[in-house]
Amino acid sequence: MRDTLTLAPAAFAALLANMQDSVGAGGLIARAANRQLGKSDREAAGVLSSAQRHTHFLDSARIVASTAASDFIFAGLKDTTLTVFLCLPPDRLDTYARWLRLLVSQAVTDMARSPPALPGPCVKLPSYLNTIMQHSTVR
Repeated sequence: MRDTLTLAPAAFAALLANMQDSVGAGGLIARAANRQLGKSDREAAGVLSSAQRHTHFLDSARIVASTAASDFIFAGLKDTTLTVFLCLPPDRLDTYARWLRLLVSQAVTDMARSPPALPGPCVKLPSYLNTIMQHSTVR
């Protein structure tokens, strides 16, 4: 996604043109391109700039390395009892807040969408998680 958002302007325009011709995903891809192309130049630039700003953290070498490969699926937590630790030093909350929010969001989504496997609660979040997620640097 980050590669697409940071394409050169001509390459991004060509991508949108290719997307317009797509019949994939029931026409969703073409409609997404049409929505972007239907915006005024100023609004389209604002949308692209906002997407780039909110995904900038994905350019971090550490984030690239940690997301390069994985054999872990949060939904697998329903198959066994397991504790997952997301370790982030407090002085790095500003820098990696979006990463933390992404992982927590992905965990909750995966757990909610997968069928129950174990009897009882499927996920227990620590009581302080809500406090962390409400912290101004994480939002």
